[in-house]
Amino acid sequence: ASDHLSIIEASNILVQKGITAFEVFFWLGNVTDQKLEEQYTKKIQEYKLNDIVKIVKHPFLDFEDIIAIWKKMNAGLQIAINDQFSTTVIEPLLLKKDMIITDIFPYQKLIEMYPKLDLELTPLDAKEISKKMEALVKGHSVSEEILDNRKKVIEAHFNFEKNLSKMLEFYIK
Repeated sequence: ASDHLSIIEASNILVQKGITAFEVFFWLGNVTDQKLEEQYTKKIQEYKLNDIVKIVKHPFLDFEDIIAIWKKMNAGLQIAINDQFSTTVIEPLLLKKDMIITDIFPYQKLIEMYPKLDLELTPLDAKEISKKMEALVKGHSVSEEILDNRKKVIEAHFNFEKNLSKMLEFYIK
């Protein structure tokens, strides 16, 4: 569902411009398409991005570990071709991290439903993604107020414990 090749291309665009003060981590899921992973590895090696773009494999992580990892990250990249609105969007917003997020229907709907998230969607294009990445690398992030608002929206509308009763009521009716 993610367009890792566009992220690799965007990273290469930045490196070609002399911008190298960043790292991208691909956190592959529990199940990985081996052919795609080989394709990513080949492209990373072709562009000599081994020190910039890293593929991380991991077993199941509990939530405390995920939080610890996100605390070390500056931003989230959700460069998705399609998505059913995954935790890859919720986690960085909840933990007040800036995001680069692609312009696909689920995220359009998310912004329509929750305009206070103040998310700017990015076309699924390596050049456009590289522009957003460059801005983040150069320190251009959204305000603390926007990050706070995003966290509040996620806490209010995407908290599983609080929303479980709402969901059960909906299905019981």
